[in-house]
Amino acid sequence: MELTWYVLLGLFFGTYLVLGGYDYGVGLSLARNTDPGRRRAALNAVGPFFLGNEVWLVAAVGILFGAFPVLEGELLSGFYPAVLGALAGVILVTAGVQLRSRPAHQR
Repeated sequence: MELTWYVLLGLFFGTYLVLGGYDYGVGLSLARNTDPGRRRAALNAVGPFFLGNEVWLVAAVGILFGAFPVLEGELLSGFYPAVLGALAGVILVTAGVQLRSRPAHQR
């Protein structure tokens, strides 16, 4: 049973890393790109998948909390600055993409 939890944990974190890389890559390309047409194309490409990666992260932390509470306590307390940095990155990229996706007349 323990092997099943490890496999699920690895699958959820792996899926988060793949989808998160897609979201963060588009977010970073928006920061560097000045052409409005290319920005709109990037936002339209990421639109259907945006914020879907956070579901996998929440599920993985839920598995850590439920199946491996000692490991979760060690990870979150031992890597507190890294966890705060990752959380700040998620918030800033999400806010940046959502603010960039507004039409110009609503700003």
